[in-house]
Amino acid sequence: MYEDGEDRSKTYGYKIRNFFVMKLLGEPVSVLDVGCSHGHFLASLTESVEPKVGVDIVRVPLNDAKRKSLSIVLADAHLLPFRDEAFQLVTAREVIEHLVAPYEALKEWARVSSKSIIISSPVQDGYRTYNPVLYTLWRMRDLMVQRQRRTLTEQQRLSKESGHISVMTKTQILNLFSEEKNWKTEKYIFSLRTPLALVLDMKSFPKQLRKLVLRIEILLSIIPARISTLLFFEGFAAAVKFTRL
Repeated sequence: MYEDGEDRSKTYGYKIRNFFVMKLLGEPVSVLDVGCSHGHFLASLTESVEPKVGVDIVRVPLNDAKRKSLSIVLADAHLLPFRDEAFQLVTAREVIEHLVAPYEALKEWARVSSKSIIISSPVQDGYRTYNPVLYTLWRMRDLMVQRQRRTLTEQQRLSKESGHISVMTKTQILNLFSEEKNWKTEKYIFSLRTPLALVLDMKSFPKQLRKLVLRIEILLSIIPARISTLLFFEGFAAAVKFTRL
């Protein structure tokens, strides 16, 4: 999932999704972050959150997280080495779309959570717009990405695709706990992306311009969906909070 040690948590897409996760966070007492990677999310939590533990199945980023004096465990998201209701909150940021058995993993996260679960993920039915100009720009960008990938080695290609094998629709994400009577969907956010962020490579932007685009996108998240689909691509990613009844 990481190419040449790249820390993807610092990219634009991850930052905007982490922003929406923080909007749903509340004031947890203890947190388990599934798929914690380099540990940036755990490190951003206040000292009052204790314990805060990270789990990942990839060893390389975990070594970096341990150097930050974080509590890190090498484990599978489908089988967590913790007792029932060990943590008040379980977070899984950009994890569920990589899992072979996402519903089985979800049951495991529910087992170790005493109160809430926050999931963020890309959505399968995203990238919608009724604006023909934006759609044309998006298709042009998509073709350019495909052309670039033809020059990659097989290992680089697998790294960039990142194993998205269980990407869900908005409805599927919201209904993840529909069969669990003791859980409910409490809050959710489907973030939007500006045309600028969609069409251009954010890594090549100057830092101040990236900050400006991030602020614009946050403001756009409050626009009603019927209006936003005329102006922007919608449904780039979801952040959903589930709560135990």
